[in-house]
Amino acid sequence: MSKSPIVFVFSLAALLVAGTTQADDSSADYSRSGWYFGAGGGGGSDFLNDSVQDETGGNVDLSVGPSANARVGYRATSWFAFEIMYEGIYDTNVEVVGVDAATQNLHTVAGNFKFLLPTWRFQPYIMAGPGGQYGDFDGKGIFDGLDTTRWDFVVRTALGLDCYITENWLINFEVAPSVRFADYTDVPSQVTDNVTLTYGLGFQYRM
Repeated sequence: MSKSPIVFVFSLAALLVAGTTQADDSSADYSRSGWYFGAGGGGGSDFLNDSVQDETGGNVDLSVGPSANARVGYRATSWFAFEIMYEGIYDTNVEVVGVDAATQNLHTVAGNFKFLLPTWRFQPYIMAGPGGQYGDFDGKGIFDGLDTTRWDFVVRTALGLDCYITENWLINFEVAPSVRFADYTDVPSQVTDNVTLTYGLGFQYRM
């Protein structure tokens, strides 16, 4: 995975926040309780990529697809919040010997527990929560037999950073591995098949 998107996101976050730090915000409370709403996007992949390539001698490849998310949450204390979110990874392309073989889409709904370090405008956090993930693996042509649709229990985890632009608006960068608890038996399967990863940039509004 290229580091350039991550470097770009951090650079953008730094520029946006730096433009606001000249203002006198001594009365601002960035760690207050209250509701928040957010949305974001970036990239996403399924670590089925690694096992499939290993088991086929590198003849199968899964691309990184776009991801998007939306969330609503409540910050209960300066260091703790909980939220409900939707996250999707779309149109991950599967190629066999350079030929289009399938597409995969993943949709996750999770309830997250968020633990923050309330340090002024820049607030790092960790997150974890249970949810359900709907997977749609669509084979094409001679690979129609790979078609699979299913729901799985999943635990979504994340590391992130909230960067306040104003007292009400913030941007956040997040890297989020999620773990399924059942193998895909219709396609080559290893333990790593159960891990997906999303990363990207989001915007939030705090009440």
